[in-house]
Amino acid sequence: MVDTWLERSTTAPKIADLIALAGEVMPNQSFPPGCDVCHGEYWIVTDRGAKRCQCARGQALRGRDIANAVGAAR
Repeated sequence: MVDTWLERSTTAPKIADLIALAGEVMPNQSFPPGCDVCHGEYWIVTDRGAKRCQCARGQALRGRDIANAVGAAR
């Protein structure tokens, strides 16, 4: 995702930019439906920044994040 951003822009992304970019670089993946908090979005935005929701969808996305981080470390 960061590589894609750097190819397009030279300015630091805002949280909304990252959320939109996440939808572009991770399309068509099957995850559980969202809840009343996340409404099916990839991220929820809090006063501390963007994070994964605590619902089944958010935790599935978090699990994918962890799997990708482990795979990238190899």
